[in-house]
Amino acid sequence: MIWGFDTNRDQLIYFIDRLEDFAEKNIKPNVVIFSFENQITNLDQHIDGLIRHHILMVFQELLVNMIKHTKCQEIHIKVLPKAKNLRLTIINTHEGYKNQTEEEGGRGLESIQKRLAAFKGQLNWMEEKNFQEAELVFPFQ
Repeated sequence: MIWGFDTNRDQLIYFIDRLEDFAEKNIKPNVVIFSFENQITNLDQHIDGLIRHHILMVFQELLVNMIKHTKCQEIHIKVLPKAKNLRLTIINTHEGYKNQTEEEGGRGLESIQKRLAAFKGQLNWMEEKNFQEAELVFPFQ
C-alpha cells in the first residue's frame, strides 16, 4: 500500500484511516468476523513519515502472516492512544495452522523486530492454542 506524502495529512487520524482501509480491503474478505476499533480523539496529533512507513509495513506483515499461516476466523483490531505512544492490538482467533508441521511462534517476527528497532517501537506477542495477539506500541510524536 503506497500513498503520496502530503505533510498537511501527517495527522495521526489520517494514518489510522489508512490502516483501517488496508484491513477492510485485504483482511476482512478472508475472515468470518472482522472489527476495527479506533479510539483516537485528538485530531491534531501528528506522526512522522518514517515512523508511519515502518508501522504500516509491520501492520501489513502481521496481518498477512496471520491470514497466511492460520485458518483465521476472526480478526479484531484496536487502536488506543497511551501517553505519547499508540497501542495497536491485533487479535486473531483461528482454527489451527494451515501447515500442521509448523511450530508455534516465530513466523516473520525477525523482519518485524528490525523495523520496530528503527523507530523504537515494541511488539508484545502472545500465542495460545487457536489464538494470537500482537500488540504494537510506538511513539507518534
